[in-house]
Amino acid sequence: EEDESLAERRRKIVEEIESGRGRCYELNKKVVERVLRDQIKTCWRLGATYNILNMESQIISLNIWKEIFDKLKEKKLIYRAESGAKAGCWLLDLSKHPILSKEGDEVLVRSDGTTTYVARDIAYAAWKLGGTSKDFKYSIWGMNPDGEKIYITDEAGAIELKMGEVDRVINVIDVRQKRPQEIVKYALKLLGLKSEKYIHYAYEIVALSRKDAERLGYSVEQGEKVVHMSGRKGLYIKVEEMLNMLKDRALEEVKKRHKDWSMEKMESVAEKIAVGALRYALIKPDIDKLIVLDTDEILRLEGDTGPYLQYSYARACRILEKSEDEPSTKPPAEPLEAEKKLLRRMAILPKMLLEFDENLLIKPMANYAYRLASDFNDFYEKVPVLKASKDVRRFRLGIVMAFKITLSNVLRLLGIPLMEEM
Repeated sequence: EEDESLAERRRKIVEEIESGRGRCYELNKKVVERVLRDQIKTCWRLGATYNILNMESQIISLNIWKEIFDKLKEKKLIYRAESGAKAGCWLLDLSKHPILSKEGDEVLVRSDGTTTYVARDIAYAAWKLGGTSKDFKYSIWGMNPDGEKIYITDEAGAIELKMGEVDRVINVIDVRQKRPQEIVKYALKLLGLKSEKYIHYAYEIVALSRKDAERLGYSVEQGEKVVHMSGRKGLYIKVEEMLNMLKDRALEEVKKRHKDWSMEKMESVAEKIAVGALRYALIKPDIDKLIVLDTDEILRLEGDTGPYLQYSYARACRILEKSEDEPSTKPPAEPLEAEKKLLRRMAILPKMLLEFDENLLIKPMANYAYRLASDFNDFYEKVPVLKASKDVRRFRLGIVMAFKITLSNVLRLLGIPLMEEM
């Protein structure tokens, strides 16, 4: 950053990439494709899929940005700086915004003609809200594991998809991008688009526990309990590495518990435990709280963890498997308090889902799953199921069946893999 010759070289590379031709452009294209394929594979491992991939470079090459730039210019929302450090740059006027104006106007186009991240994001956001006349064309990039097609934007593509003009745009981007995202939203408002539909779902960054940082061989300062990851310092862990670490530790426990299982089955269960542990650890904190990954904590079978939820589901499956009786919804007598408590918990799921749709806060759903599993395990400890009299047994099996269905729905929503044995 301090070496001006390197900064100039970087500017030239960016300019060549945006031009859509040249050696740097072709090399960048190959690197992007390789990185993209590996990232998609990691997403698949986590149980996440994409159905469309929009290439940022085509926001420029298809003149989507130019259309938005012209609109901003026509409305006199941007101006070209004539002097000072930003001479020759095009800036978005933020002077009328009570908060954003405090840090000055935002550069959208540098003096060399290349665009900034914010500029491209404004154009992309406008397209999402149906605010551009131009559109992408697509080709088929690949297939998801479930056979669903993955489309990618392609200038030479023959497929036309109407993907813009949506009801809500939810951008899952970490909290450090708060200002750029607020600028994007403000620009949309200035352009006369429905900016209220544009939501920045800001989440806090992920850090490592001291123990895990030391396990990975990083030197940790004395007294430091949480280690912040930094690409520049070379202090980080990739998703695949974290999953492998979790899987290896889960596999050790599975081997102890199920010596009669095949290695293939052990591996499969350990993988699901690892994915469940990581996904739950990422969603259970408040979105404005630092996410600290501690493999000792997130792998526990007791407490507020993904494996605890998976174990509770597996326990319900085993109970139902052991009985030949048909579950019933008719109570033979007044239900016990543990039964009522579990039934009440299951009954509020529709309300929880409506609230989630309104506020988009995932923590309450994660907390609901934990409370539901806790109520079920409390019910299991206090109320005999298989050893009860037939009518009572059938009713309690009905409760277990209802719990299994309810928890499975919640876990699918949270992306936690289900297992009938673990």
